[in-house]
Amino acid sequence: SSSSTSSSGDGNTHSSSTRSNTRTNVIFGSCLVLCSSWLPAMLFRSHIRCEPAEPAERADGEFMSADAQQFLAKEGIFLPVNICLLGSTGSGKSALGNFILDPLDRHIFDEQTFETGESSESCTAACKVAGEGSAVLIVDTPGYNESHAKDFEHMVGVARTLRSIRFAHAVVLVKKYDARLDQPWRETVEYYRDLMGPAIQHNVIVVLTAYNPGRSQRRSKAFGDVHIERVAQTAREVQALLRLDCQPPVFVIEAMPELEDEWQASLETRRQILRQCARQQPACIEGLQVPKPPLLRRKDEQEASRLEGQIEELEVRVKNLKVFAWAATGGRGGGGGGGGGQTGVNRDVLTDLAQAQRDLACYLTDNGQKGPEVGSANSETEEPLQELMRAIKQKRAKAELLRSTHMTLEEAELRSTGSSHSVRSSVP
Repeated sequence: SSSSTSSSGDGNTHSSSTRSNTRTNVIFGSCLVLCSSWLPAMLFRSHIRCEPAEPAERADGEFMSADAQQFLAKEGIFLPVNICLLGSTGSGKSALGNFILDPLDRHIFDEQTFETGESSESCTAACKVAGEGSAVLIVDTPGYNESHAKDFEHMVGVARTLRSIRFAHAVVLVKKYDARLDQPWRETVEYYRDLMGPAIQHNVIVVLTAYNPGRSQRRSKAFGDVHIERVAQTAREVQALLRLDCQPPVFVIEAMPELEDEWQASLETRRQILRQCARQQPACIEGLQVPKPPLLRRKDEQEASRLEGQIEELEVRVKNLKVFAWAATGGRGGGGGGGGGQTGVNRDVLTDLAQAQRDLACYLTDNGQKGPEVGSANSETEEPLQELMRAIKQKRAKAELLRSTHMTLEEAELRSTGSSHSVRSSVP
């Protein structure tokens, strides 16, 4: 270990070499346990909810032989375990990802896979995947509620990455132990709920980071067992926020432990988190669509209202053209009944004004489908009428698309980059 030795509360000290050897032995032992028969017997007895990929595709053969993969497949186990970390900016997602991947000091403090920082500002600028070809794959996502442009760009990247990994065993909601479920965190979780749908409903777990067991014990002596109540309250609030059938599992961990006893406690919690993730049935996340953020929804609603106004104007023009066609054909039937091919209005019809009004109303209601043949009587109205009907159909389809709550990934990518193929420019 590259870090200096630390002392516990009773004054005992450990040399850095001893701590390094201890941690190396623990990690080596964990790997042996992961690949032994204890894994399927104790952890993974479950059925896969959606059709998983073949074991050879998911493990790439780098950490486990083909025979071992086939054995685990018979037990309903498909590795690697894909874990997606979600949370608002500064919640500790990157630190947790580092500790789950490799809990040694040199990795969690110095040679970090996911960059971490001391401030509340985001260190994760884009969605990052680590652990390909190993037993655990981690997806670290950027925080939400930074700015509209950044949030939308981040979410498009998250959707693209999640679709590429195809399956998720666990969606881990990360929050600091002492932090409340504030509005930014709630909005982040709600957005990912809309993005991931069933995956976040059935595969969610909660991890509270920056947990100090010593401070929690002191608080418990002074104020009662606040730790148990805090964990229970978090489970209740997440259940209500995501509208879950039952409360999600909640874990507490210090992802950057400095003392030996803290590290041992965090290592045990790490094992529990991995067991829970591996027990959960992998959820299919290939067909994700990107939910529109609030600002984009408002813009699209304004654009849809503008299109509706244009549609009303076009419909008035269509009615005027139909009235002209109706009058030109004599008010009834193709070519009119006005005797001898007269092009004017049939005088017999005009003598019965009420009947004429009924004929016209019927013609307008039927959109001309059962009325006189416009082209047969007046070819001047045929092309303009068809053009207007096409424009109305296109604008109505675009308005419906604008009022939808989700977008395809391809459309979201175009809109996030400010492409010239934006929705408004593509409206006919």
